[in-house]
Amino acid sequence: MLGSAKEFTGEERAIVLGSVRAGQFKDDGYSRFMEIRAGRLAALDAFPRSATDARQWRLDAALSTPDAERAPTYESTAVQGGGKLRWNDIPPMQWWDAMTATINGLRDVQVSLGAGVENRAAGLEGTAQRDLLLFLLPALGTVAALGALALDCVRSVSAPLAELAHQAREVAGQRLPEAVAAVQDGSSGESPAPPAPLAVAATAGAQVKEVAEAFDRVQRAAYDLATEQAVLRRNATDSLVSLGRRNQNLVRARSASSTSWSTRTPTPPPSPTSSNWTTSPPSPTPE
Repeated sequence: MLGSAKEFTGEERAIVLGSVRAGQFKDDGYSRFMEIRAGRLAALDAFPRSATDARQWRLDAALSTPDAERAPTYESTAVQGGGKLRWNDIPPMQWWDAMTATINGLRDVQVSLGAGVENRAAGLEGTAQRDLLLFLLPALGTVAALGALALDCVRSVSAPLAELAHQAREVAGQRLPEAVAAVQDGSSGESPAPPAPLAVAATAGAQVKEVAEAFDRVQRAAYDLATEQAVLRRNATDSLVSLGRRNQNLVRARSASSTSWSTRTPTPPPSPTSSNWTTSPPSPTPE
């Protein structure tokens, strides 16, 4: 607004100065002068609507200098002249000085407003930086908390789960088959120890511990099933061995019985034609 007022003031200074030497406005110079004057007054009237009291005071001070106060008087004389301008009523040099003082005052107010805007912008920038810092610190804290949560998740879930998978592969490929083979062998006569349960870190999550317990139950169930099968197989073998021994004993007993029966069979009496009867007759049986 002050920039527009300053531009209109400069145009008004030029058109009046060019016409006062000729004694009147040429062609449409008077209407042009009135339009410029109306634009300048409108810009000055609009300034208080958005200006603070301090800025309005600066504008009033700029328009209250001795040279600037003569400008409205010369302007009023030009308006009332109806297009005629007399040298004595509006001296060219004084008109120039009055309008130049007005323009300089408007420029000074405009510069002070620019400095105020810069100071205000600097203050707002500082406030924005402070607010940004205040928001940045919680944001960094949030990021750090999320990082700590992610690290805790890796420590309590990912790493223990990978170790649990490794142990599960060992159980399926080595530990459980070796334990089952030891149970089925049974050559030492002693019951082998069951495979060790899966070990998980103390920092592991509850879900990982539950998975480890489920693996242990499966491992224990497989080991118990193998143990029961080995016991059944051993009992069946012992039963067959015992049955074979009993069968052999029975066969031996029958063989011994047949042998003893054959030895108890009586010998037939000698024939009468035997030589014993011819040599000596049998002695009489005593009474």
